[in-house]
Amino acid sequence: MKRVNNIYSNLYDLNNIINVYNKIKCNTKNKYKLEQFEDYFCINIVNIYNILKNNIYEVGKYNLFIIHEPKQRLILNQDLFNKIVNHLVGNELINILENSLIDNNVAVRKNKGTSYGIKLIKKYIRKLNYNYYCLKIDIKKYFYS
Repeated sequence: MKRVNNIYSNLYDLNNIINVYNKIKCNTKNKYKLEQFEDYFCINIVNIYNILKNNIYEVGKYNLFIIHEPKQRLILNQDLFNKIVNHLVGNELINILENSLIDNNVAVRKNKGTSYGIKLIKKYIRKLNYNYYCLKIDIKKYFYS
């Protein structure tokens, strides 16, 4: 893999910030937080730009809440501001690593989501010429820790 330099400036590109926000807002379930962010949209976007440009970003606190379906779980999520920065960094890493990743790696890649992963699994299962077993487990508080 070749060395890639000067990628940080791509993070604080205003067009990238706005594009990431537009993708995130479609999947945001908490409409109240979305409205709060949009009330000061220009200020929030410029704040993200300035914080990243001046290299002073610090990860904010997580929001904690409990869901009860299908079972009780503690959920931690980021506010919209931090989520945008998280996606900016993730997108930049994927752009750099895309050509180096194997086809089976489907996480956060364009056109390679859950349905693509399921197709791959079905393809490999069909190739098996013998009995196979699946083990479904749940590790208590795995993501929490």
